[in-house]
Amino acid sequence: MKKTKLIRHEQNGLIWFTFPELDRLGFLKHWITARAGGVSEDGYGSLNLADHVGDDPSAVKENRKRAGRILCGGRSAYFPVQTHSADIIEIASPDAPKQECDAVTVRKPETPIGVLTADCLPIIIVDTAQKRGAVIHAGRVGVFKNITGGTVGWVVGEWGSRPENLLAAVGPGIRDCCHEVGDDVFCAPYEDFIKYRASSGKLDMHRAVEDQLVSVGVPKENIFDCGICTSCENDIFYSHRKQDGRAGRFMTGLMLV
Repeated sequence: MKKTKLIRHEQNGLIWFTFPELDRLGFLKHWITARAGGVSEDGYGSLNLADHVGDDPSAVKENRKRAGRILCGGRSAYFPVQTHSADIIEIASPDAPKQECDAVTVRKPETPIGVLTADCLPIIIVDTAQKRGAVIHAGRVGVFKNITGGTVGWVVGEWGSRPENLLAAVGPGIRDCCHEVGDDVFCAPYEDFIKYRASSGKLDMHRAVEDQLVSVGVPKENIFDCGICTSCENDIFYSHRKQDGRAGRFMTGLMLV
């Protein structure tokens, strides 16, 4: 992966970040929201965008309204029901019925999509030739199930994308400095993933994701890593582990324009 530095943006107190490599493309907007700019309190403070973590529903509704107004042109982003699966869907409207999946793809302009994370890896995939995109929620189980490589396979099969035309951008998530796991997570059929655990017991999901992307033809030079650990930078992003399970969720999303 190529290390890259995210660009910080702020409007009306809401903070978000973008990848410079994706900003330069010109045919999409994308964003990674920070914790600031919302109305949630306690561990959810303040821009929690998830409605399934115990936060006040009215606060989540207001937070989503603020994010939609600033980032999505006044629209509401489509969020899937995330289940740590390898399932992938395409949507044509942000008002599409909610489906269980962990990767959302889009080819229709002005249709914002997003995933919600707080340690899991948020990944953006962009087809630079066909001007289409996808967002992925890749937690440990999703990485073990190869949700990222599967999404590349999906866009190749469904859209006719060419892997060499794809860019992959990995957003903030828990890194091998903090992601300690036990032997039990490597039970069948995931035994091979133990090679991504260091002697310290820390798991390197980023290296696994890079290997999966390269194995399906995405060039290494097309894979970008922001280098941010959500546990280390919990003051900016939510971290489920650092906050003992009582954390909000930030959004990584995109919209074709």
